[in-house]
Amino acid sequence: MGLIYVRYELLRTLRNRRFVIFSFVFPLVLYLAFISADRHVKLAGVPFPLYYMIAMAGFGALIAAISIGPRISVERQMGWTRRMRLTPLPMWYYFAAKIVAGYMVACLTLIILYIAGLTFGVHLS
Repeated sequence: MGLIYVRYELLRTLRNRRFVIFSFVFPLVLYLAFISADRHVKLAGVPFPLYYMIAMAGFGALIAAISIGPRISVERQMGWTRRMRLTPLPMWYYFAAKIVAGYMVACLTLIILYIAGLTFGVHLS
């Protein structure tokens, strides 16, 4: 029962346009915009595409993981958590589903930026 709720929480998260834009699209567009101009630059011996890929991956993952908190407070204000207490689903499943969905989206952000980095020749050991 808990895995089903995690699945629906993940789907609900991915339907939020603002969340998808700031977690996936914004870091990817910034990465592609900056890398296309400074592809061969090195910063302290580190290639700029690698350096900036790590920065944008951190930004996207941070946005994905931190966005859990405001959603919980909005749902609490709307009375959703009170309704969830009436279901047989334990309350800790509710919070665990939020955390798992946030981390899954953060991992997806990392994968998208890693694939974008591979197209520019970034290799991580």
